This record gives sequence, structure tokens and C-alpha cells, in this order.
Amino acid sequence: MNIFTKLVTVIASLSLLQACVIEQPIPPSQMKATENSVFTDDGRFFAIGENAQQESWIFEVVRNSDDSYSQIEYVKGSLGGTVDGELGGEALGEACAFGGLAVQGNTLYAACNHIALYQVNTELGSEQVKSGRFTAENFIPKDEGGSFHPNLFFANGLAVDSSGHVYLSNSFASNLFDPTAITQVKITANASTAELEFTHQPWIKAGDYALEFFPNGIQIEEGILYYASLNEIRKVKINEDGSAGDMNLHYRGLMTDDFEIFDGWVALASVSLPGTIKILPPGRFDQRVGSLVFSAGSLVVTSFFSGGIYTIND
Repeated sequence: MNIFTKLVTVIASLSLLQACVIEQPIPPSQMKATENSVFTDDGRFFAIGENAQQESWIFEVVRNSDDSYSQIEYVKGSLGGTVDGELGGEALGEACAFGGLAVQGNTLYAACNHIALYQVNTELGSEQVKSGRFTAENFIPKDEGGSFHPNLFFANGLAVDSSGHVYLSNSFASNLFDPTAITQVKITANASTAELEFTHQPWIKAGDYALEFFPNGIQIEEGILYYASLNEIRKVKINEDGSAGDMNLHYRGLMTDDFEIFDGWVALASVSLPGTIKILPPGRFDQRVGSLVFSAGSLVVTSFFSGGIYTIND
């Protein structure tokens, strides 16, 4: 089962998709402003969106016995997490909007209001919600004199490597403002409390390899981090010590918002041609895990501006 997130609308622009069947398991009236989505190892499907009250949630989407679909409010966006880290517990602090979403095994990671990081264990019977904040105190500068400015940090894309390090793309990155294009997060304490303790540091800065503009989609495959910037998808090897290795160009063409790598193909959403899905031919990628929610081989799509969950099948 494959995922692809953050499309403006679901319009297939290539002849490759024109004969495909596009369905809408969850309509926009049920989930608004849908964004990043993930599958856990046990086949469950989660996505970010808003309810009718415009509250930001991580939703779980389930298939019912009659083959219809429902969305379940799973974790509400709030800067303080939940009471005692309990799933379904009272939300603490002011409301925030979830942005990036990633998964490692059955654990979700999400950014909220770009200054809070969530870690959510979804294993049945062991569910727990942890959260912490990006601050100047837990920031590690890459260069002497470096500092962290929350108002210049816009956490967007999010991914997790095999060591459990979290990577976030900063869509405010530029040579004029905060130069940090990709931030690396290392979780420093993971006891059974509601507090998530971590450090964060610049991993790629504007000018390290190339100019940066609106870094967005991000994904890790086989120890290589791929991320979208300008009209390129770039790839950087994650070294054994966690540092950034050499950068290479993977794709150049349409300005890319977000993308997904699956079964030898790359699907990307274009900023320069809003509302399009472009499919690139098979490359150097492995098939992703299956799911119990949608039919095998489906391309699952979210739409921030339109809302809803969509599937594309050939």
C-alpha cells in the first residue's frame, strides 16, 4: 500500500492516470484541510486534518464492515499534549495545527504549530501521547554563534530514520532568513512520561549544497534522505554518525510541493501546476508495506485546500 499527501486537488494530468479510477473514501465534509498521511506497520492508516469545528487532529481512517470508511479523531492538536499522556485525555495548552507527519513501526511523529513535536505510540493496549517543544534551550548550533528563532522555523515535511532520529524540513529556509533547510531531532529521554525530551540541530543549511526555497516534502529510503526544494527533489546520504553526506540531484522539473516514493515510482504534487499528480518512471526504490485499510496498489491522496481522502487505482 502506498501513500501520497498534500495535493491541492485530485486531478490526474498525465495519460498514465487518465484511465484510472479516482474514489473518495472520506469526503471533504468529514475531513477538511487534509495533509500528510502514513501507514503503520500493522496496516492502520492515519492522516492530519480538521474536523467541522476547524480543530486540528491526527485522524485514524478505518474501513467498516460494509466497506464504507470512517474517520476517528485520534489526537487533538494542542501545545501541551494530553493529561498524563493518555490517548483521549484532555488536551493541554492552546490549540495548535498539525503539520508534518511520519511513522516508524507503529509510532507516529508529528509537528504542531511548528514549535511542538509529538510522539504517539499507536499499539493497542500501549497507546501513549508524548510531546515537547523546539526551544533555544534544546537547540544545538551547527556553527559558532548559531541560534534558534521560532518565528523563522516552519516545520513542514517530516521523516524518521532507522536510528529513530527525526528530520523536519523548514519551509522558511533561505539565505535571507533562517538558513536551516533540514533540522535533525535526537530524542534524549523516552521514559514512560508525557514529556518528550529531545535536542534539535541544523542538518542541512541553505548554501551547504545549493540555494534553498520552500523545502517541503521529505522521505527516507535505505539510508538516503530525499527532500523537495524549488523545482528539485534532492537526495542526501545519512552517514553512520548521523551527519549529512553528499547531495545529489534526483529530479528537476516542476516545482514540487510533496512527493511519495513507492514500488519503483515517484508521485509528486506540483506547485507550478497546482492540482496535478505527476508520475515518474520506476527507479531505484523498493515496494512499501501493505495495508488492511485500502486495496493493494492504491495511491492514497490528501488535499489541504479541498479536504477529504482520495484513492487512485488503475
